[in-house]
Amino acid sequence: MLSNELLVVYRELLDSIEQKQLPTINKVAEIAAQSVAGGGSVYIHDRGHLLNYELFNRSGGLALLKHLHLAAATGEGIQGELDAAAATIPASSMRKGDILILGSVSGRAASVVELAQQARNHGMVTIALTALDYTSQIPSLHPSGKRLFEVCEHVLDIMTLKGDAALDAEGMEERILPTSGFTSAVVGWCFIAQLIENMLAKGLVPSVYRSVSMPGGMEQIEATNKRHKELGY
Repeated sequence: MLSNELLVVYRELLDSIEQKQLPTINKVAEIAAQSVAGGGSVYIHDRGHLLNYELFNRSGGLALLKHLHLAAATGEGIQGELDAAAATIPASSMRKGDILILGSVSGRAASVVELAQQARNHGMVTIALTALDYTSQIPSLHPSGKRLFEVCEHVLDIMTLKGDAALDAEGMEERILPTSGFTSAVVGWCFIAQLIENMLAKGLVPSVYRSVSMPGGMEQIEATNKRHKELGY
């Protein structure tokens, strides 16, 4: 069954993340915890879209995470992407020392590379969430020729292979079933887990959401948002 084959691939990827990425995840989470302890914020800009939903407003998730949306493009093509990225940081509430996690499976888009460069120029800490095997085999669309992992200070590898799709199937010309959503979620939540652990070690108890479907859920969410607004975490 194809579903069994897919689960084999997912288990292999999960093992690879555990064996190869957890030390880096913990290192990056400690940097983020230090930023939060100093009054900083953690922003996420995900070109792959999944983390824009997966990590936000979830039961057991952190209230401190913030979206960074790309500014509206006023031009077309690559130049339009570059201009939008250049306008994003100045128009945001980001400050020097804040954390910016940039998610892009291929890491080649002009906008995400430019956004990383702009963030570094403004003193933010940049973290790429990307697939190193995949991105190392394809050209960048940014004028510099650089990909996301080459312009960020830190890199979290989601371990997805080139092309993303997991399986060959008889009768199918194209490979099927993507892996990047699964691995992005796993790496993202492992980062959150270590961020929580490192914050607790510093005496900071982060504001965490309860499911809205649990007793008192809506009231707890409102209280969590109020606490986060007061404390910053």
